[in-house]
Amino acid sequence: MAEISWIKITTGMFDDNKFDYIYSLPDADSIIIIWIRLLTLAGKCNAGGFVMLTENIPYTEGMLSEKFKKPLNTIKLAFQTFRNLKMIEQNDDGQIYISNWEKHQNIDGMERIKEQNRLRQQRSRENKKFALNEQSDSSRDMSQDSHDQSQRYNAIDIDIDLDKEIDKEIDKEKEKELNIRPPAAPFDTFWSVYPRKAAKQDAISAFKALLKNKASLEDIMTATINYADLCQGKEMEYIKLPATFLRKDRWRDYLQIDKTAPPKASKGFNGKPIIPIVKEPEEASKPVSAEWMEEAVRLARKLDGKL
Repeated sequence: MAEISWIKITTGMFDDNKFDYIYSLPDADSIIIIWIRLLTLAGKCNAGGFVMLTENIPYTEGMLSEKFKKPLNTIKLAFQTFRNLKMIEQNDDGQIYISNWEKHQNIDGMERIKEQNRLRQQRSRENKKFALNEQSDSSRDMSQDSHDQSQRYNAIDIDIDLDKEIDKEIDKEKEKELNIRPPAAPFDTFWSVYPRKAAKQDAISAFKALLKNKASLEDIMTATINYADLCQGKEMEYIKLPATFLRKDRWRDYLQIDKTAPPKASKGFNGKPIIPIVKEPEEASKPVSAEWMEEAVRLARKLDGKL
């Protein structure tokens, strides 16, 4: 992925109620500075919102304490605050992820703009080169009007050929994108069913790896629908991230479940049951009907035969 050296911060950033809460905490100024530095570090890592030292090594709180030159206790307080406010998340592999990263950096949009600019500059160079050649030919023999006219017609033909070449190049780029991305329809079907919409790029990578390893799309969809049923009424923080669900064959645990058994109450660290609080998270999943589930499985079977 091309390097992007910017992130977007809106002028109304500090009007958010989350910052009103942060200002009430000890070391509020340090926590806000840590948040800004965390955003810039995620932008520098250029990994879709993940904060990584290398491709396989995530930053830890201790490492960030050294990097940000802040006491470890302040870093711990900041990160606990960010988790409580759903500003960051952390997957089972310990990787820190900025929630709603698309608000701060739209990589896909920048890549499209960069490609358009590259093609525009290429076409401009070709036109200038031809114009210089035409001017040179005209200055050598001004009396050859018919020859000049022929050159102008050739210029039109070459311009048309350049347009065709640019179209071909754009088509090639689109083919490359299709080759590195998972099939749109299967992933979109999975994404529409899965009960937690977060870390989409990470989920795409995990989904792509499953298809590459010849996992059955019908089995994946069956497990996803079963898990979505089990998650109805749960708070979003107790539902696995999509990539976590897909990796390490965790999804296979939900291929066959007993839907008649009463759900087990989740327990907190003190051993007492957690009483769910009904609220509306940003991207809460909606219950799906039995007919819709049957249609999703039918579509998965159909697509599974084409992969």
